[in-house]
Amino acid sequence: MNLEAKRAIVKAKFERMRVDKIASHLNAKLRADDPRLSGAVHLVHMDSTTLFFDRAFALYVRSGDEHDDEESAWLIVLSEHHGAHVYRSDDLRVVRTYRTGPAVKEIKA
Repeated sequence: MNLEAKRAIVKAKFERMRVDKIASHLNAKLRADDPRLSGAVHLVHMDSTTLFFDRAFALYVRSGDEHDDEESAWLIVLSEHHGAHVYRSDDLRVVRTYRTGPAVKEIKA
């Protein structure tokens, strides 16, 4: 392995640590009554592994490198019951978010 490849690996590890720290900070400040938790997040990885987080929302975090394109951003999923999860956006085939909100009650006239 050449020196450039080793530098790229080290850089990727530090970038992951930076995004994990952001995710942990956001998760620590998250409250169960946060209105952003009235939705859901659906992820499909490149290998077709499917994840569905209920009472969750997703945030994109750009890489610290100005040469990285938008596809190489990080995706943080914050969930009420499952904590924070971090994914490289270029490892995901599908990212969908849904707003579920409270159920609407039918009012009889």
